[in-house]
Amino acid sequence: MFLNSAGLAHVPLASIRHLTRISSDHCPILLQLGSPISDRRSRWFHFEDVWLSYPMCSKLVQRNWNRADLGSAAEVLKRKWSRTLRALFFWIKNKLKDLGGLKSQLEAEVADLQVREGSATGISEDENRTLISKAKELAATLGRLESWWKQRAKAWWIKEGDANMTYFHSMASNRRRANRIIQLTHGEEDLIEDPAQIERAFMDFFSNKWTGVAPTLSGWPALPQSQLVPPAAASLLAADISEEEIWAAIRDLKPNRSPGRDGMTASFLHSFWLTIKRDVCSALQEFFQTGLMPPEWKETLVVLIPKVPNAAQPDKFRPISLCQTIYKVAAKVLIRRLHPLLPSLVSPEQGAFVLGRSILHHCLLAQEIMHKFKVSTARSGFMAIKIDMAQAYDKMAWDTLQQVLLVFGLPVRFIN
Repeated sequence: MFLNSAGLAHVPLASIRHLTRISSDHCPILLQLGSPISDRRSRWFHFEDVWLSYPMCSKLVQRNWNRADLGSAAEVLKRKWSRTLRALFFWIKNKLKDLGGLKSQLEAEVADLQVREGSATGISEDENRTLISKAKELAATLGRLESWWKQRAKAWWIKEGDANMTYFHSMASNRRRANRIIQLTHGEEDLIEDPAQIERAFMDFFSNKWTGVAPTLSGWPALPQSQLVPPAAASLLAADISEEEIWAAIRDLKPNRSPGRDGMTASFLHSFWLTIKRDVCSALQEFFQTGLMPPEWKETLVVLIPKVPNAAQPDKFRPISLCQTIYKVAAKVLIRRLHPLLPSLVSPEQGAFVLGRSILHHCLLAQEIMHKFKVSTARSGFMAIKIDMAQAYDKMAWDTLQQVLLVFGLPVRFIN
């Protein structure tokens, strides 16, 4: 069965299922134009880039953010974020809901005025001014719709300024359709379709996969002095955070990545930094001074992304964490501090994930080794062993990681 993009635009949640054969050698095909399962996505407020196109947005942010609040720096920041986001959401929701209808109305009005403008009688000066005004309003409306769908398309390779609302709409619809999980094969080829059973299957799979182990932390070999963190560098890792460091970390964040539980994106920080700077810096400086992160900063949304098309088993999905924006900023500061030390901390045998190194070097080395095997005349012979550690980075225990960092000489305050 084939369905083009125009058809998918009308039935974005269409799906096909092959039913059990009874008397024929062909499976009956069930076409469902709607969602076979209820949409159980969590509803929460999150910042939209399209809001920035309204002049009133800046006024609302300043009005709600500049209200006085009592409490710790983290508590004040949480209240201001929540209050500002709710005010923006309830102000804008009716405007965004009517964007599609407004576009159609403006297109009809502009088309009518342009037809009359090209007629023998023409249009009056007042009508000409109306035409110019309506055309500008239509362009702004199209830009807002484009921004709305572009943020959902997640097409990062598209350059800023590219305008193709139909394409963004198609990309966003395809992502939503591909990410829906309507059935799952679990256990001994059992096909489950009940949402509660699907959820339970994922919980069981990842709970078993990430079961903790008791690692052995004694008897580790001593590291050479060249791999230890110098005392001067260690003191810089644990130094108090500055406003310049915070702003540099924020600039590194991509503007419209998927938000975490707080609903804020880097676009909000970039656009209103002068207004929110004092409160954001105070909260982060409080964390770096005390070493205590508020529990709500660590609330994370876990999303399952298919590794392959038509994924149907739990191991074919990759979980990703949508962290809160303030958590991302704190992590980015720590990463920027640690980054210059990585080449000395990571052994030269590690051929990837370090600036200036490439996994291709190992590929070339493997080819040279195999060539040596072929041309060697040694009587003792050679043997190569290929070890594949399945998802090794998913099995790192916190105790092991902490011990590694301590052995490297990183300060306890930085590790904690």
